Amino acid sequence: MLGLGEDASMNQIKAAYRALAKKYHPDTTQEAKEVAEETMRKLNDAFQTLMGYCLHFPISFKKEDMRTLDPEELLYEQFKDDWLFS
Repeated sequence: MLGLGEDASMNQIKAAYRALAKKYHPDTTQEAKEVAEETMRKLNDAFQTLMGYCLHFPISFKKEDMRTLDPEELLYEQFKDDWLFS
């Protein structure tokens, strides 16, 4: 929905959301009101899902944390209870 790849950062997600929200907002778009409202509903759902997922699983990129763990171990520790990761 946002047109981003799998490795998009939170800033890229926010920027894509803002650009699409500005484009499809029912008050400012040239689209039919029903189409614009449905598009905004889907856009908001996609944004909320992605941001909830990003905020629920914070990853530490501090040098000392990165040096002590193997990358696979780091990911396992962060996402071990997440069914999407397994």
